[in-house]
Amino acid sequence: LAECSLEEITSLKDLNEKFQAWLSVCYTKATHSAIGTTPEIAYKSDSMPQRFIEQELLARAFLHCETRKADKSGCISFAGKRYDLGVKFAGRVVDVVYDPANTEILTIEVQGEMPFVVRQVQVGEHVLPRPERPDSSVKVDNSRLLRKRHGTCILTTRKDLKRLPQPIRTQSARRF
Repeated sequence: LAECSLEEITSLKDLNEKFQAWLSVCYTKATHSAIGTTPEIAYKSDSMPQRFIEQELLARAFLHCETRKADKSGCISFAGKRYDLGVKFAGRVVDVVYDPANTEILTIEVQGEMPFVVRQVQVGEHVLPRPERPDSSVKVDNSRLLRKRHGTCILTTRKDLKRLPQPIRTQSARRF
């Protein structure tokens, strides 16, 4: 490296050129005591083929993962921002896979579902109405409780309910 002092290094490009010259002349072509040959010959004579990792697998190894629970509208909050997963995921626990350098795009993983990408919700002036949630209420046509209390008569209208005897109010009973 004494040669570096002969010329002034003015840029990173100059430094890299001098390093590559030293590497090819002094390091890879000189015999090393630990391996008994030059690194270049040892590398070329290795019988094991080179193995390369797939780019997607390597990129995924450096991603982070956190768990979130979607709210009743299917949105999650992550890093102070809102992301819409869809009503299908309302109330479900999801894994958020992300690159810490870019939290604008997240990958959502849910057991039993294919992973999918979500983007940050942009709330503007004109916002679409909330999507309709599937109706999970049970339609009731009669009441076992009312049938038992008032015989076999099935009460179906408000008029029927008004005909029922009203509870007796005493002065101690107050309405809150």
